[in-house]
Parts: sequence; structure tokens; C-alpha cells
Amino acid sequence: MENKTIQRQYDLDWIRVLATLAVFLYHCSMFFNPWPWHVKNNQLNYSGILVFSLFTSSWIMPIFFAVSGISVVYTLKKRSAGAYFKERFIRLGVPLLLGVFILSPPQVFIERLTHNQFSGSFLDFIPHYFDGVYLSIGGSGNFAFIGLHLWYLLVLLVYSFLTFPFFKKVDLLNLAVDFRSRRSLSAGVPGSLLGADAPAGSPQPRTPAGVERLPLQSTELKKSTFSFNRTPKIRKQRSFKPIHLFILPLFLVLIGPIKTVNLGGWDLLFYLVLFVYGYYFFSDSEFKSVVKKTIMLHFSLAIVTSIVYISWFMMGSPKPGSFADIIFYAIRTVNCWSWMLGIFYLADRYLTASNRFLAYGSEASMPFYVIHQPVIVLLGFGIYDSSLPVAGKALLLIGASFSIIMVCYHMGIRRTKFIRVLFGMKAQVDQKLVTHAVEMTRGGSPK
Repeated sequence: MENKTIQRQYDLDWIRVLATLAVFLYHCSMFFNPWPWHVKNNQLNYSGILVFSLFTSSWIMPIFFAVSGISVVYTLKKRSAGAYFKERFIRLGVPLLLGVFILSPPQVFIERLTHNQFSGSFLDFIPHYFDGVYLSIGGSGNFAFIGLHLWYLLVLLVYSFLTFPFFKKVDLLNLAVDFRSRRSLSAGVPGSLLGADAPAGSPQPRTPAGVERLPLQSTELKKSTFSFNRTPKIRKQRSFKPIHLFILPLFLVLIGPIKTVNLGGWDLLFYLVLFVYGYYFFSDSEFKSVVKKTIMLHFSLAIVTSIVYISWFMMGSPKPGSFADIIFYAIRTVNCWSWMLGIFYLADRYLTASNRFLAYGSEASMPFYVIHQPVIVLLGFGIYDSSLPVAGKALLLIGASFSIIMVCYHMGIRRTKFIRVLFGMKAQVDQKLVTHAVEMTRGGSPK
């Protein structure tokens, strides 16, 4: 494969790092809000913390899938199919297995204890970890084959394999361009262009006055306009239009009635569509400029729908399957969509350069994501029955969990090749990224 130089999209790196921190705070809030979780505080919060959980859950996992779809575009430009599948398995599959067999058992054990579903020590529980399949919090099965919070890695791994043939063969934006081009040609081009395949005796299209007949045959047209090769010949014609910003979320609303599995607040089909959107639409060169022109509308929608969605939930969610539930889902979908566009806009405007923090955070984001929830659950188990107020516990849980995670990463995970691979990192430090960040911090230009 050709060695292609691809400009790094630092705005995407910033989104990954900051979204990982947001997931950390979200899971800390799960300890206090009234939603089911592995371990709950003895005093739940139905106000500020719940509002934060509602606000964050609307867009946090969708933005991960959208960014992942964009990243596939750049990955496929520099890797062969075999290298792509290998990279996916190592970076996603290996940490998932670590989560399933090492990080999940203690969390399931704590859940069973705090839900009065098991009594005994952790050593007593280990043989029972493989009793049944873990499907939901408070259920009867114990084997967490999705890795609990690492379900994102499993789903992303499956999506990467499922969409690969489609991504390699079909360019959705160009399909629209091709269709329009063919219709415009068939409406007024000479018979030698489209009439060559017409049955004998059928009327030939008339050549408009002043238009010269083109010596292009229909077979050549088919090759030029309907090529589904890996690099379509008319790729430069791709154009993301403002109308896409309204058609795409409409499709997300329309698929709402289709239910598969709900994870992280949204259906798996919802995540799949966003993953595909990321590859085809959010990666388009015109996407950022179109969002920039319409950003005030998206921020306005984001704020208004946040108020409506959160207030409605706090007053009481509509009955599933009702007309009110359809409206509620539509509002939440628009809220998710609008905040995602706002995040992409802010990152493109303010976070397009690297520095030492980003270089460090980009490497740390995957291991941080892998171990953050087990740490939160273990610490939460230690303080859930204490008499500390909610505010004190929240500060303690956030501060202590973050410190433990960073010490584990900085002093242990990042220093050993084998452990780095277990946590989804490259075996070697990306020196180019570090060097570039240092030079940017000093005000120099990268070499």
C-alpha cells in the first residue's frame, strides 16, 4: 500500500479526550442519580446531578460513534484491509477481553452484594461469575460478555467489520451527484450520448440548439458516473449541503420505532447510523463550513430542546409507545444532533492545534476509558453507606477516582509494552505526536 501523508485532525483528538473526561464525570453521577447502577449511594439526588446526567447522556455516546466513523476514513487511507482488521482487533478486541475477564467480575460482585443477590467474599463469587449471561443491572446472569461499560468497544468492533465492504464500495454523497448528473444528461444531451442503447426505431433525443454532440458512448458514461471503486473518479464533486443537516436527523427520528438493544441511552441502530454518518457526511470537506454558517440555529435548538427534554423527564417520562413518547424521542434526537454539531463547531474553531496536554491525553484516553468505571465502582462501594453529604461524596469520588486512574496509567500502564497493548494502546509511544506537540508548545513549526 502507498505510504500516504495525512494531516492529523487535532479537533477530533480534542473531542475524544474531552468526551472521555465527560464519560468519567457521567459515571460518577450514576452513583448518585436515581437510575439503576452497579452500586448506589445511600442518598440519591433528584436535582442537579440528575440534570447533569440527563444533559450528558443525550450526546456523549453518539459523539463517540460519530467521531469513530470519521476516523475510519483516515484509517482506510493509510491501511490495507488486512491491516485495518488487525488494528481493529488489537485496539478494540484486546481491551474488551481484558474487561470481560478481569475488570468486570469485581463490578458484578459488588452489584450482587449491594442488590442483596449474593453473600460471601469475592473469591467465593469467582466460580459464579460464569453463571448465566449478564444482560441488565439487577438481573440474574453474571457473565458480562459485553464488558459492562466496554460495550462501546464491542459494538464498534462489530460495526467496523459489518460496514467495511460498504465503505469500500459505495460513496453515498456521490450517488446523489451521479444521479443528478445522469438525469441532466438524459434530459437534453444528444442521441449519441444516451441513445446508443435505445431499441431500433425508438425516437432519439433532440440536440438542443447550439449544443455540440458529444462523442461519449453510454458505456463510457456508466464507467464515469457509476464507478463504485475505492476512490471514485468524481470524488471531488462531493458536496455537503445545508439540507443534509436537516435530512440526516430526520432519518434518526424515523428509525426511532425500530427497537433492538438500548445501551448508553440509545438504540444500537441509532449508533450504527451515526457511525455511517461520520464516515460519509461528517468527514466531507464541506461539512465544517456548512455547520459554521448555520451554527446559531443549532445552538438555539440545542438549548431549547435541552430545557424541554430535561423538564419533561423531571415531570415524568411519557408512556412507552404512546404518541407523547414519539414526540419526546424526536425532541431528544434533535437535542443530541444539535449538541453534536455544536461540539464539532467549537472543536474546529478553538481546538485545531496540539500541545503537550493533548499529546499525553490522546494516548491516555483509551486506558483511562477502560479502567475508569471499575475504579469508580470500587470507591463507590467503599463510601456508599457512609454519612458524608452528597456534595462531599461527589468531590471525594471524583477526585480520588481521577487520581487513582492517572497514577495507574502514568506509573504502570504506559511504561510496559505488553500492558500498553492490553489497554488498547500502541506498543510504542507515538514520538511524532509528542515531538509535534512540543514544537507547537514552543511556538515552532513541526518538521
